[in-house]
Amino acid sequence: MRHFLVCFFLGSTVVSAAQQLPDSATNMVVKRNESKEFTFSLKKGYVLKATVMQKGIDVEVIIHKATDTARLFYKDSPNGDSGPEPVVFESPVTATYVLVVRPFIENVVDQGIFSIRKDAVLSPAAMKKEAVIRQQEETDFVQWLTANSSTIKYVDPGNEFADLQPLKTILKEVQVVGLGESSHGTSEFFRMKHRLLEFLVIEMGYRSFYIEASMSRCRYVNEYVLYGKGDLDTATVMQGFITWRVEEFRNMLQWMRQYNSSVTEERKVKFVGYDLQVNDQAWKELSAFYKIIKPSFSTQLDSMEKQSQQASNLSNNFADSLQQKGRQLYRALNKECSALLQELVMNAGQYQLLTNEALYHRNWQNLRLIIQETETFMETFNSNRRDYYMAENILELLQNEPAGTKVVVWAHNAHISKVNTPVYHTMGHWLDSVLKKKYYALGFEFYSGNFQTRNLDTRNWSRDWDVMSSGEPTARSLPWYLDKTGKENLLLDLRNTGMEKIKLAATDLDMHSFGSMYSVSQPAMFPGSLSVFDGILYIKRSTAAKNFKKFYL
Repeated sequence: MRHFLVCFFLGSTVVSAAQQLPDSATNMVVKRNESKEFTFSLKKGYVLKATVMQKGIDVEVIIHKATDTARLFYKDSPNGDSGPEPVVFESPVTATYVLVVRPFIENVVDQGIFSIRKDAVLSPAAMKKEAVIRQQEETDFVQWLTANSSTIKYVDPGNEFADLQPLKTILKEVQVVGLGESSHGTSEFFRMKHRLLEFLVIEMGYRSFYIEASMSRCRYVNEYVLYGKGDLDTATVMQGFITWRVEEFRNMLQWMRQYNSSVTEERKVKFVGYDLQVNDQAWKELSAFYKIIKPSFSTQLDSMEKQSQQASNLSNNFADSLQQKGRQLYRALNKECSALLQELVMNAGQYQLLTNEALYHRNWQNLRLIIQETETFMETFNSNRRDYYMAENILELLQNEPAGTKVVVWAHNAHISKVNTPVYHTMGHWLDSVLKKKYYALGFEFYSGNFQTRNLDTRNWSRDWDVMSSGEPTARSLPWYLDKTGKENLLLDLRNTGMEKIKLAATDLDMHSFGSMYSVSQPAMFPGSLSVFDGILYIKRSTAAKNFKKFYL
């Protein structure tokens, strides 16, 4: 047995003496190996509604009888260490129960705070009344979705743009549009984003394309799409991220090259990476730069590059002991690189005279990327830090564009969204905080189908994709509601559409979220709010993108 109503030790877990479930929100401090227990009584058929709010520690919620530790309820929303764990529990029999709150097993913090409160106890009759109200709310929501969405006629690029014309009004004042994706391996998302790029470039004058990929490596891709230097196959894989090494991405690069070869210089479209990862090209450029400005430093710089590669390899390992060694190397490298950046800035005048302003700025940027990488990985992987720096890189790039340049940003939904909680802020939030209405976050969602990812159930690491599938979405999830509009593919604008009047639009709705690795033991959907997006592009069926396997870099 795991839980009792008295304080005791079981292995390394401390179970607290149970207390009555509080009626008002009560803050509790819980340690890594500790459980908090709360008792309540319910009659058969009655429903308890309660809320456990995570405030810096990821917890799971369990309910069992006071006389039997068999689990009757379990909740662990995939929202990390911030946000609610809602409890809705119907009593199978009249009994006294224990609600257990304990840190999730993979927590990295030693202790944190959560609050807990009993929201309501509802009778069967009250539940029936609530169900009637809920049904009307769902009807209103579906009607609102239908009225405020437009049908997408074509997914594939190369088609006419009649169905995309609403974007001219939607994006009228927008300078930066973020194109998301709920899966890193859905062919339809890549093809649709290619088509949107064509529309935004040809019909709306967008001139820069920024992608969640290696900034230093993407310089090769930019030279290819602008001037035809290099070749298409190398450009496809040079960007450094397995997620974009697919045929659909290659086709988009081919279109960009063809377009740029047919227009004047001022109408060409740039290709830019903004991620702080995969910095081998940044190190090579730094090495060449320092051979000009400070040749005596070459040996030390080569040593730092080897240290960086070793740290990256260790940090990408699944063994915790090796990850710790990687973090130690990153911390040491951070100190060295920070001192080097200071030296570079303090000697800007002579270094620019020895080279030129453009070369100096590029290597300032390279060193900055490497420092960003060290700060993201020198402790447990810090996605908050990565998102902040990706936003900072986009803003710095934007600052150096000609005035009024309009930009397409390509990333996962998790980055382009505008999530802003006490402990987590996305790239989209940081862009929104600076650009305000000039930033538009367009999330992508699908109903069901196949997608590419790396299957964690069969191998921990692969340079190739596996095809996995996602079945019917859960009831009352976002794709479940979108499907009820009867539109196979649609564009939903969330700005100035009266969303604040629709109750369900303001609640958390489950949405798909698949990254570059996935296990079937992981949840396929995560609770989220429509308010973190400015629009949704929905495609009913997902098929797996086509892996580009020609060669690796």
